[in-house]
Amino acid sequence: MAIDSYLDLVKHHRSPLTYRTYRYTLDTLLRESYTKAYVDQVERQDILKFMTDCYRLGLGSSTVYDKLVVVLQLFKRHGKTKLIESNDWPDYVDAIRPIYEAEEIGAMLRYAGEGEAIFLKFLLASGFRDREVRHTTWRDLDFRNSLVRVTAKPVWGFRPKNWEERAVPLPSALIEQLQRLRESRNGLPAQLIFPNSKGNPDSENDMIVKRVAQRSKLNCGQCITKHGNKCVEGPHCHHFFLHKFRHTFATEHLRHGVDIRTLQSWMGHRDIRSTMVYLKGVQSKDALAKVNAGALARYVA
Repeated sequence: MAIDSYLDLVKHHRSPLTYRTYRYTLDTLLRESYTKAYVDQVERQDILKFMTDCYRLGLGSSTVYDKLVVVLQLFKRHGKTKLIESNDWPDYVDAIRPIYEAEEIGAMLRYAGEGEAIFLKFLLASGFRDREVRHTTWRDLDFRNSLVRVTAKPVWGFRPKNWEERAVPLPSALIEQLQRLRESRNGLPAQLIFPNSKGNPDSENDMIVKRVAQRSKLNCGQCITKHGNKCVEGPHCHHFFLHKFRHTFATEHLRHGVDIRTLQSWMGHRDIRSTMVYLKGVQSKDALAKVNAGALARYVA
């Protein structure tokens, strides 16, 4: 009953993807692992057993960590907190987020068509998630103040992640290009900026990135998809994908002095820890100079 009511809450207040993730975690994994009748009977060993059962199913440490967060949220709603100790959490390597290098961005923009180029520039400058880009309308652009907003779109069933609308500043040059694009299309406020051929949200945005990367001759030539498609033959390279622009957005802003709290707001992260992972990929401007001036550099010269 507790699981059902919590999932009903998630269904009506979070995205469909979040709901499906929570449903699998709670309605399948937790129900199979937790054998007690009531949530207020939960103890530390029940949580440890849940983690062990997840590992037995072949889930990795990072995935188990995420599942554990969901489960603990459920019990917290029923007054059960501090169920595990700090050293109980799964250990995993939080990898540095991959970003596009300047040469890759330059090559893609050279080989992209006019519409593709402004799409890639928008991804890079806004840091938007895929679904946010799909549902951005002309009304979301504030041309006077060089801002773009993430707002709910009930007509398409879109809600911002974490139910948080936000605004992100865009470079003036991009705002001017978007203004010209709107004028050329006679774009109405409620119309999407990057629609599919029928004027609806485009679910193939990731393929735009992959096709431009292939056209730019950037494919590594070694990737094979789970369906057997080879990137040496088509737009299938794993190294080129839409979300990587978001990683690039975050890393470059940190490199150029944007403070972590401001970046958290721009990215729409509920938890500052989600933003802090990008600090791993940031090297201070004078770090290389210090390395080259040090004793170790002389040893290896």
